[in-house]
Amino acid sequence: MTDAHVDGYPWEQPEAPVPLAPLFTFLGKVAEREGLIDLGCRSLVAETLRDFGVTGNLVIGSRTPREALLRIARAMPWFCTHERIAIGAERGCPVVYTSFTGPFDPGGVHIAQQMTASLMAALVPPMAPGEPALLRVEIAPWAPASLDQLRAHLCDEVVEARSNVLALHFRKGSLDRPYPAPLDLKGPAPRMPLRWLRLGEEASLVEAVGVYLDEMLVEGTPTIDDAARAIMLSRRTLQRVLAENGTSFRELLDDVRRRRAIAEIEASSEQIGMISARLGYSSQACLSRAVRRWTDQTARDLRGATGDSREGAGARTRPADAQADAATWAADAS
Repeated sequence: MTDAHVDGYPWEQPEAPVPLAPLFTFLGKVAEREGLIDLGCRSLVAETLRDFGVTGNLVIGSRTPREALLRIARAMPWFCTHERIAIGAERGCPVVYTSFTGPFDPGGVHIAQQMTASLMAALVPPMAPGEPALLRVEIAPWAPASLDQLRAHLCDEVVEARSNVLALHFRKGSLDRPYPAPLDLKGPAPRMPLRWLRLGEEASLVEAVGVYLDEMLVEGTPTIDDAARAIMLSRRTLQRVLAENGTSFRELLDDVRRRRAIAEIEASSEQIGMISARLGYSSQACLSRAVRRWTDQTARDLRGATGDSREGAGARTRPADAQADAATWAADAS
């Protein structure tokens, strides 16, 4: 995890934004090290769709596979910067294309495409008993991959794609056959901070880096090199971009620390010293001085001012707003 630089990923919050490059590197390394070359296919089957977070909520109420897939395709830019989905046709049969753009690790892309293929295949039921809807899969090549293993999960014809574009060929008419009942895969929409949700609108690179720095603080103080690797830029390029936007890495990290410190002081009863250590301050006194500078209050006074409501301005999660925005995603995708 450290090598792939995803050690700070908040596993208890699976909807958290994460840089794809390090995550793909992690997936490829795990699959190869553990001998699970079909890791992506193993991790998702029809029964687990209920746990597929945002995607599961997006397809609620879909009447046909095409509607479900179109909802996912239209919503993809909201929560992913480097993956795009499109539906086309070849020789009268529907084809679903998924592309990952960026200098990603080949193993990671291959495993991610296995997951995508499994998800989409699960959304398209068989035409009849013994007549699967999925006919052919073209998947990104990866030297250690065994296509025979993937055929057991997907369909009889699995071949290497000529590029990094995943192509799923389905039987004619399979995407337009109504489900027996509208899909109902998921319960309430996941609760997510508004800062995460806004990344799908017109967030700048500076804001995106800030969101990830917030998560990286979980495992220690990130460096500019950590941030540059995460977003696939060189250190010098990241410095230039930040300067063009009127800030620097130090200023951005200080701002993230400020918001996180205020949020944690307001929203928990954890000792101030523990919070200061986790956020990289050399002592509790340093954090206390910073809090007074930011808010004109002591850390203890700031905590007392919020009481039991936990609705302070620094709160990381606003359930009502998050629910409303998640509902907006589904509406926009339909």
